[in-house]
Amino acid sequence: MTKGKKSNNDTIQTSNGVGKKFLIISISLTILLNGSVALWFFWYAKKYGIEKFLT
Repeated sequence: MTKGKKSNNDTIQTSNGVGKKFLIISISLTILLNGSVALWFFWYAKKYGIEKFLT
């Protein structure tokens, strides 16, 4: 019966590892996307002016 519990613990640890990797990838992609939008905004505001962006 201890082997059954051990395999359940291994499964839980594996799924936690996958969840942590998914969380890291999700946060990294979010930062990358937000950073690229911020860079685009600053470039656009510098080239055309903030007034054109707001209208």
